[in-house]
Amino acid sequence: MFSKAVLRQLIKHSNIWEAPKSKYLDFTSIPFHAVRVCCENSLQWREFESAWKQILVPTGTFKDIFKWSGNVRAQSLLRRMYLQHAYGSTEIFNSAVNKGYSDPLVFPSRDEVVDHFDMGDWSRCSDDEGGEDIQKNMLITSLQDENDPAVANWSLENILEAAGCCVYGRNEFNQFCEKFEFYEFLTSTYLDGLASYIQLRAHESLEQKKRSGVDGSNGRHYTVLEVGAGSGRLSYYLKNKLQKDKNIFMVATDHGTYQWTIKLCTARSIPNTHYTHTLYVHAPAIFFLPTFINLLYTLQVSGN
Repeated sequence: MFSKAVLRQLIKHSNIWEAPKSKYLDFTSIPFHAVRVCCENSLQWREFESAWKQILVPTGTFKDIFKWSGNVRAQSLLRRMYLQHAYGSTEIFNSAVNKGYSDPLVFPSRDEVVDHFDMGDWSRCSDDEGGEDIQKNMLITSLQDENDPAVANWSLENILEAAGCCVYGRNEFNQFCEKFEFYEFLTSTYLDGLASYIQLRAHESLEQKKRSGVDGSNGRHYTVLEVGAGSGRLSYYLKNKLQKDKNIFMVATDHGTYQWTIKLCTARSIPNTHYTHTLYVHAPAIFFLPTFINLLYTLQVSGN
């Protein structure tokens, strides 16, 4: 095991806090893993909080936070380590694993997830109310200036939140998603509703084509396309749910730049091509896109 002194020296002399040269986070760097392993193996929770407070705010002022708060790599590293230490070994977290929630082929209901992770009072604040930055803004505005010594009395959670690490209000659910690469926590409640919607739209469309006298495969096929499908979990569930409906075809595509641990039914898109090309090739009746893609632009370019 590393001592706390070694940990401090490792962080002090590594390039962890330097701004990343790429817009993509480098989670494969030696300093990243060295610091992470050191913390996981050497520090209990109280020691973890105390050691990192000494490292991050040595003078106990916001001026310390300002030095590293704009470094995305540092923020991500600290957030992951904090969530792991705070929630990664609790009874709630371990029992979720025992229930099989980490299995990519297990889809619990929404009520089961909300109840297990105690999320009954979770809500989405509007942007007008400050959104997820409410706590961050409150902490910063409570200070007189960047030299206010009040920061020395803040918890590690507040220090990280003020730096933009997004740890306030999180719990085992967030750590669970990080740990098992669930960037969408798909529930059977949501997927069953989506499958019913697809069936309804497909039957309406095919019936209309039949009345219009459309012949051939275009009149019998209803293609549903998922772009940026990742591991393919969503399409895998829908494909099995809709397998009795022979006219509905589920197609999942992904660029393949991220190496997923589990791949269920994802067909890789043609490398170095724009996602609009995938839409053009498959010409789906319905398609799903990652939330960061501009839908209006997609519709204009693909001609749908």
